[in-house]
Amino acid sequence: FKVVGKKKELNEGIGKTYHFAEAEKDNWANLFEYRGSEENIRLRFSIDKLEADLDDIVILYEGYQNGEAWKKFISNLRQAERGLELEPNSADVVFGYAFILVYTGGDSIPFFERAMRLNPKPPNLYVRIYAEALRDTGRYEEAIAQLKKAIEREPGDIFSHIFLTAAYSMAGHEKEARAVAAEVFKINPKFSLEQFAEVLPYKNPATKERCINSLRNAGLR
Repeated sequence: FKVVGKKKELNEGIGKTYHFAEAEKDNWANLFEYRGSEENIRLRFSIDKLEADLDDIVILYEGYQNGEAWKKFISNLRQAERGLELEPNSADVVFGYAFILVYTGGDSIPFFERAMRLNPKPPNLYVRIYAEALRDTGRYEEAIAQLKKAIEREPGDIFSHIFLTAAYSMAGHEKEARAVAAEVFKINPKFSLEQFAEVLPYKNPATKERCINSLRNAGLR
C-alpha cells in the first residue's frame, strides 16, 4: 500500500508519497492489521498521518485506489490460498503461498520445504526466499548455506548477495558480511540501500528495519 496524497493534490498532479518517520512505524503496521472496511484504514491514516478528512485521502495498491485497492489486496491473498487448495502438488503454487507468508509473518518454512520436495531442482528464487525465511527465524547458518548455493549457480545474482550480506551480518560474521557487500557494489555500482528498502515488502516494520540495519552495518548504503 502507498498513501499517495490528499485527493486534491493528486488531482492537481502534485500528489506525493507520504513516508512515516521512525516514531510512526507502528501506524504503518496498523494498516495491515485491519480486516474490516477500507474506510477504517483510511480513517486511521487520516487521523495519524495527514490530519485530513476521510474523503480527502488516497491510498494506492497495484494501481487501484482506496476501496478497490483494499479489495485487490484481499483478493491476492485469497487467490493464493485458493491456488494452494486447488493445486496442492504444484511446486510453484506452494512456493507462491510461502512467498506471501514470509513477508506477512506466517510460518513459511514448511511450505518452502514442501515446494522444494515437489521441485528437487528449484530455481534460484525458491532458494533465495527460503533463505530469507530461515534467516528471519534465526537459522543463520542454514540461510548462509542456501545463499552460497544460489550464488554458486548464478554468480551475478545480486539479490542472493544482498541476502547473504544480511545473513552474515545478523550471524555476527562481520568480515564475511563486508566482503559480500563489496560484491554487491561490483555487480551494481549504483546500488542504493534506500531504494532497496522501499521495495522490501515486510508487513512487520521491525523485521524490515532489522534487515536494512544488518545491510547498513555491513557497509551497504
